Amino acid sequence: MRNNRGVRSKANKKYRIAYILLAITMVSIFMVQVILNKKNNVEKSKLLLANSQNAKINESKQEAPDSSTGNEKKHENIVNKEEKKEEESVVEVTSLKKGSNTSIEGDSYTFNSAEVKKIIDGTYVKDGKKIAFLTFDDGPSAVTTPKILATLKKYNAKATFFILGKNLDSYPKSKELLKEILHDGHAIGNHSYSHDYKYLYPGGSINTENLIADFDKNENKIKEVLGADFKTSVVRLPGGMMSWKNKDNAKQALNSKGLNFIDWNSLNGDAEGGNKTPQQLLERTKNTVHGHEKIILLMHDTKGNTAEALGPIIEYLKSQGYEFKTLK
Repeated sequence: MRNNRGVRSKANKKYRIAYILLAITMVSIFMVQVILNKKNNVEKSKLLLANSQNAKINESKQEAPDSSTGNEKKHENIVNKEEKKEEESVVEVTSLKKGSNTSIEGDSYTFNSAEVKKIIDGTYVKDGKKIAFLTFDDGPSAVTTPKILATLKKYNAKATFFILGKNLDSYPKSKELLKEILHDGHAIGNHSYSHDYKYLYPGGSINTENLIADFDKNENKIKEVLGADFKTSVVRLPGGMMSWKNKDNAKQALNSKGLNFIDWNSLNGDAEGGNKTPQQLLERTKNTVHGHEKIILLMHDTKGNTAEALGPIIEYLKSQGYEFKTLK
């Protein structure tokens, strides 16, 4: 019995030693795998970091030229931008009908201002056609004119804009708006350069020499923007011809230059004083339009409420059977 127990004891001891050795071996293998995995992860991280850095370097090379060619590429970009700008300018000029105050497309909407002037004089013969000449004075306005242009485009209505030259000098965006007016098929009239009553009408009487000089200055200012082929025969005196003394001399001087002054026979009242609401402007329009077969409607594209009222005004005129034309 004792011998058997001794044998079993020795056998168990051998097994325990074997188990311990096996456990040590497995732990060693596990630790080796952990170390290898960490090493691989480190290598992968280094590789990813290197790739990322290379990508950034390549990207920076694409975006920023090296010092030897940077100035040349920068100059090339500037030249390209200038060439593009010049190409756009050519497109803008070619949309103008030569010797006219509107675009090639807009010419189909124009009426001879000499004939339209007879409407004001009361000498035209009715023909049963209802026509509305929408006119806007004192612009372009960087704030209001874009809204008016958007509304006109929405209703496919054309208008005549009587431009002030001093605005083209004072507000850089006005030049772009003048081009937009032309491109949208509207007509451009001359409303003087200065709009200065003291200079144009000292003592309430028209100074014909100053008036003609101011119209000429404005014509040249518009040509600077639209090109030498621009020409308008349509003028509107600030305040209207009807408001001043010494009319006969002024009319004779304008006629000798082939210029037709256009007043109005209806208005929305946006310059009559007070801050009228869009609804009040609409009602004023309805009252002054009533009974006219053909209307020259005075408005101002420097008045914010006029921009708000324009849509309802156009809708009303359409409902009354008017079509929209421009002045040349």
